Amino acid sequence: NTLQLSSNAATAYSNAVAYVDSRGQTKSLTVTSPVNTDIITMFYTTKTLTINSAIVVLPLANTSPNLTFSIISGSSRATESVFNVNSQSVSNITTGSIVTVANASIASNTFVWTKITGVSGTIPEFHITLKF
Repeated sequence: NTLQLSSNAATAYSNAVAYVDSRGQTKSLTVTSPVNTDIITMFYTTKTLTINSAIVVLPLANTSPNLTFSIISGSSRATESVFNVNSQSVSNITTGSIVTVANASIASNTFVWTKITGVSGTIPEFHITLKF
């Protein structure tokens, strides 16, 4: 299953794709041409989840990319309630980097989203997978 998402209301469905594993064990998001103002909803959950790990890669990027992002959850997209992954900086372009999970708990009936706050270098794609 592939779901098209938008990182910008003006360019709906143009630069993000989310994949949801049919067994519910992972949630992944790929953003093409990320910019430092992207805020993208990853998913909504009706169940309590625990993040076991998070891995990020910047495939196809140049030799010195850097991207800073957070994973946030909350019952309303209007409020940044819980920073599950807080302001992580990544630059891995090949094998991926396991990032620090600051708060592994995602409450039931909440949205989970990615907020990109910094981009340097040429980054054609940003990918993150959360494992539960």
